Amino acid sequence: MSLIQNYVVSKYLQSQFLMEKLPNTLQNLHELKFVDFIKELNKSNKKFRMDATIKNG
Repeated sequence: MSLIQNYVVSKYLQSQFLMEKLPNTLQNLHELKFVDFIKELNKSNKKFRMDATIKNG
């Protein structure tokens, strides 16, 4: 995956999951297997939801 493609996919994920910044593991998604990518995405999404709940709480 080229740097441009990686950037576009990263920005897309940030917008879809309303994350301020993607974790390093997801920024290097071209190095992950699909199963590992999904696990990291779920983990990041859960963490973001908890952070948002605390901030708005």
